[in-house]
Amino acid sequence: MSEPLENLIVKDLLNIARNMNLYGYSKLRKAELIALIRASNVKPTSPKVIDKCLNKVCIPSKICNPESGLCVIRDGKKGKEVINNILKAKMSEPQWYIYSIDGCSYCKKAKDLLNSLGLKYTEIRVCKEDKEEFFRAKASETGGYKFFPVIFNMGVFIGGYTELQKMLSNPISSGSSSFHMMMPQLVQKTTFRGSPWDDFVSMLYLLHKHPKDCVAIPNDLLTRSGRITNKGLAVTNYNDTSLYWCTITNKFYVPTGLWDAVKSCLRRKARFIVMSLGINGINNNGIHSSHANFLVYNSETKALERFEPQGTPTSKFLHVPNFEKKLYDLFNKNVCKDMIDDVYAPLSFCPAINVQRIQYKENDKQIGEVGGFCVAWAAWYADIRLSNPKKSRSEVVALGIEKLQKNPYSFTRFIRSYSAFLTKVGNELKRSNNPSAVFASYVRKNC
Repeated sequence: MSEPLENLIVKDLLNIARNMNLYGYSKLRKAELIALIRASNVKPTSPKVIDKCLNKVCIPSKICNPESGLCVIRDGKKGKEVINNILKAKMSEPQWYIYSIDGCSYCKKAKDLLNSLGLKYTEIRVCKEDKEEFFRAKASETGGYKFFPVIFNMGVFIGGYTELQKMLSNPISSGSSSFHMMMPQLVQKTTFRGSPWDDFVSMLYLLHKHPKDCVAIPNDLLTRSGRITNKGLAVTNYNDTSLYWCTITNKFYVPTGLWDAVKSCLRRKARFIVMSLGINGINNNGIHSSHANFLVYNSETKALERFEPQGTPTSKFLHVPNFEKKLYDLFNKNVCKDMIDDVYAPLSFCPAINVQRIQYKENDKQIGEVGGFCVAWAAWYADIRLSNPKKSRSEVVALGIEKLQKNPYSFTRFIRSYSAFLTKVGNELKRSNNPSAVFASYVRKNC
């Protein structure tokens, strides 16, 4: 294993930069040298890997394998391996690199803009006497661009300050492709707590956004006319809103009226039925903890899928033995004996490093912010699953992650903003108790 760059002296770092044929490094300080070497995306001890997927286009159900250049099935063994490798690489790479020079006013503007939006970046300062050499070295990537700052996003040259400003004012929208995903209004902070009330609000949002499908909300939380009951307005326990499994007692807890709600959805012959699922137990630090999943049932295939926002959970209590078999038995016993034919575990359609773990690794948590956004991520999946009914569960997850990666904002910034949207409508619901009136304008805006 090669020694970490931080352990090397400046002389050794200069030799590495020279051997990598880098430019503009002769008068850089140690931290800047390390940033330059890492920004090159080339390991000095490894041969250059050729990406055979450059300009390759695959159909949505497949993904290009960069080793072979062939399109492989996303759901297959090789496809899942490719997706996991991509996610691991994205987790270890900073999104933004800014090459700047002393006395550059637009460099300062670019950094101020990224800072104002809470976007992390790595700055690499180029010495004035090295700038022409730097421009020549980067010409193949920048097309001969000769101004500072020189800005890259996820390894792709975007231009200078003007291009950065345009890109951040027009992030990728939900309608930019055949994949539909709500893009929330961006915020700097959120008061979202992932509480039982937030869980309930997310279900109400899904209910009103996707009227052709069905959300199994316990009957005693809504009146027959669809208004929120007094109990619904006062929910403080996940057992009021969600089916949940307790790892301490090793049993399910079912909210009053949940089975009636599921049966009602079946009678409506809705294609998809979604339900919130919680897991409760003692985490790795010995603290009582709760975690959110979402269940999506396809009435046409009689398949139930469990979305786990972490992919492979990091806490031991979330690894419930034979969990899918437990769900299979629970529904077939309490709803109808042949309701479910198959239950799909998270790793059958989600990467091991899923959205919540990617977001957590960004290390962008703010003081006072909720410890985890599992409730919001679980609702996000249910939302994109119902918004893209013609795509498979694996395609929905993969394309959702791909869209988040292409957006200029971090996963953390996205889910912070998504959760702030849920908090905003939740506050309006507390004042109104009429979900139809509250969601009427939001659903039109965010579909």
